[in-house]
Amino acid sequence: MNTNVAAVIIVYNEEIHLDRCLKSIEDLVDEIHIIDSNSIDKTTEIARYFKTKIYQVQWENSYSKKYNWGLDNIKTECDWIFRLDADEVCTPELRSELKAILGAETKHKFNAVKVPRSIKFLGRELRYGAMQPIYTLRLFRAGLGVCESKLMDEHIVVKNESSIYTEGKIIDENLKGWGDWISKHDTYALKEAIDLLQRKNKKTTNQLVTNSNGLDQVMKKRILKNWYERLPLFIRPILYYIYRYIVRGGFRDGFGGFSWHFLQGLWYRMLVDIKVYEISRDLKVEDVSLQKYIYERYGFDISFNE
Repeated sequence: MNTNVAAVIIVYNEEIHLDRCLKSIEDLVDEIHIIDSNSIDKTTEIARYFKTKIYQVQWENSYSKKYNWGLDNIKTECDWIFRLDADEVCTPELRSELKAILGAETKHKFNAVKVPRSIKFLGRELRYGAMQPIYTLRLFRAGLGVCESKLMDEHIVVKNESSIYTEGKIIDENLKGWGDWISKHDTYALKEAIDLLQRKNKKTTNQLVTNSNGLDQVMKKRILKNWYERLPLFIRPILYYIYRYIVRGGFRDGFGGFSWHFLQGLWYRMLVDIKVYEISRDLKVEDVSLQKYIYERYGFDISFNE
């Protein structure tokens, strides 16, 4: 069955994940486009085995810039684009559901499909603590979608979005171990701190175009995030952890739930606040712009998000 779908996947040193990822979509999509940044492991070797189209693009610490480069430069005649990360897999239920959706006569009545994404941590799929369902826009008509210009929490925005929702899931399970998780989230914390300070400087809030059905889940999440950012530094991570782990029942996922909410809900959020505090303190002393400071200190060009 020709589903007329092109998958676009951002990678860098993903040999541990890529085979699993590509096997999960090989009977769903017509084309697979891999956007790499000169991986030094077997990533490209695995990609070639699946007869993917590989592009080498310099990594600039911005997922959105890299993904938008792909949307602008890949050569495809497919009508649909499927977004997937290398450490994610498309479940058999989702594959069957998407095939049915795209093969139906009603397909022209929508231009985006939102899919529930589930986190699997320490071998356990997290079900509590407001972890499910978390819908993300993953399938959209070619030429209508663009990735938001943000360092963190970037989403695909579709022009005149009209979405439908699936029950089948995408499973996110990182296999690289604790060292990689900690290192990655240290970088994420810096990016999130920068995004927060940019919004504060511009006196704006998290913005996302709503779909034809009104306020979607992502927008609701960002409204709550705006409220969170008004709370005092260093106090809000504690409150957030209590809310997710105790009030929303994260403890029901056992050790996996405790580990996730402690690390992602408390430790990571505390790290973001520390970085916000440090950057704000340095900016007062050095009297330079946030853009110049971030570039000279960390090598990040954040002008695209100004």
